[in-house]
Amino acid sequence: MTEPPAFHPGRYELLVLLPHDPDLDTLISLSEDWWNSAPHRFPELFDREETTSEDWRSVLNHKLSLANPAETAKVLLWALISAERLSEEVFQGGTFRDPGALATLESRIIPTINRVVVFQDDITTTLPGIECLVLLARYHCNHGRLQKAWHLSRRALEYALSIGLNRAASIEQSPITPGQSLGRQIEAWEAICVLDRYISMILGLPYGVRRPDPDLRARNVNTVPSTSPQATFFYAAMSSIIGQIIDRNQEPLDDSDLFLRTLKTDQELKEVMDNVNTIQWDVDPRSSDPPTQEAFERIEAYFLMHFVQALLHLPLMLKCIGKQDKGVFDFSYGASLKSSRQALVAYKYLRVGLRLDPYLCAMLDFQAFTMSVLLTLHLLSQRTGNNSESNSGFHTSGAQDERDWKSVTDIAGILRAESTDNHKSIVATQAVAILDVLLDARGKVGENIDLRPQSESDGSEEYQNHIKMTIPCFGDITFTRVTKGAPRFSLGASANTLGSDPDTTAAFSPLTEQGETVLDATDLCAMAMSLDDSSARFDGNWDVLASNVASAVAASSK
Repeated sequence: MTEPPAFHPGRYELLVLLPHDPDLDTLISLSEDWWNSAPHRFPELFDREETTSEDWRSVLNHKLSLANPAETAKVLLWALISAERLSEEVFQGGTFRDPGALATLESRIIPTINRVVVFQDDITTTLPGIECLVLLARYHCNHGRLQKAWHLSRRALEYALSIGLNRAASIEQSPITPGQSLGRQIEAWEAICVLDRYISMILGLPYGVRRPDPDLRARNVNTVPSTSPQATFFYAAMSSIIGQIIDRNQEPLDDSDLFLRTLKTDQELKEVMDNVNTIQWDVDPRSSDPPTQEAFERIEAYFLMHFVQALLHLPLMLKCIGKQDKGVFDFSYGASLKSSRQALVAYKYLRVGLRLDPYLCAMLDFQAFTMSVLLTLHLLSQRTGNNSESNSGFHTSGAQDERDWKSVTDIAGILRAESTDNHKSIVATQAVAILDVLLDARGKVGENIDLRPQSESDGSEEYQNHIKMTIPCFGDITFTRVTKGAPRFSLGASANTLGSDPDTTAAFSPLTEQGETVLDATDLCAMAMSLDDSSARFDGNWDVLASNVASAVAASSK
């Protein structure tokens, strides 16, 4: 592998897009405090050693002097991220000489980076090129574009394998990429694997490469010099757990095997939780006031652990939601609820207590939205005649239900405030619209909702038309409306029928005008579901969750 020539034409094509002085200096001045506190958010942009001096103009100038166009692309992405974080008022005043150029950076920068870097093998087979792919994937994640992020992370993984980056940790004296530190190579490989598995888990897709699982008891993970040992262990361990969840979801297992695999993975996840002290995350024991950066990382780790645990048990929970006797799945039902509650506690602490920058919250908002939907559907099932507490294997007290409702209401309030203050927050806007519908259904759930899984419904319905809903990060999901059969909703969904041709569509986009859509609560049954080609499947998780949401939508609009 060789670096591109010093006079690569793509580099100059990128350089002309750079904001001119004095706007670049102004952008640095307005953003440097944030970058000083959050260089770990985008580790592919800079080495941590580079940012210790906090002289961002020197750091950027150094990268702009390098021959590799990928380094220039990184600076452009830095400028784009920095500009997008700013409020609209900044661009309307006289802060910048050419505010229009900064406001339209994305439309000019992203296509050029795609052309000059992403689709150029001579660039993407270098370490900076691979880092640029990962950085671009993170950028799309922050905007809720999960499919684009998944394709970019998979592309980065393929190029990393092609240059042997996966062997970097075992070649301690001979770095694969000349001129690049071994620690940087290991860190890049670990980041690619974690990102690939994380996005694949959300989308319900296979991950890209198998790798040896770390010994959770021996904590035998390769420590990256610029990363804390606690964080290195945690993300390597979580990558292993996520891989096991994906493997399980991709295999056609019967209920007993599914349950056993889930219990095995749950035990390993608990070992991770026991081994990771998220209260003392490499903090100086002499300090009573840990740095804000470390506080963010610890609480995010806590949130991720419980989010993953909820997803681990989610398929089993959905198999028994609404059933009077949950059987052996009662454990998974309770575990999923408990993890959802803990994840939402961490989310509120990050969003409100630590005031995490809203620009970084798109995926966090989506995950909190998913946990809120899961918790709300449990609460709705608690209020139906089909799931009386006297007959159910799992039930919660009235006081706990009230706490859960308050938690979901708080999350909806946070998302509503974000969607009001920041019109760019599409994920928050779509999420709060659906949560509002579910919260409105709180007092409207009755005997007209069938909480049995689909396989127990009579299946005599005839399809008539469809209802479309917008799920954050997934796009439009269409549910079939029927006219024959029992007057009830099914809380289950059949397999997705991609590419089906709906007769008519009532668009909920993003469910802010449901009053204009005529929904008859006596004949809507969310049984067949299709996704637009631009969307992705949550493979047995979000498809069923979404059908439950459709039931609540119909009930609340009755």
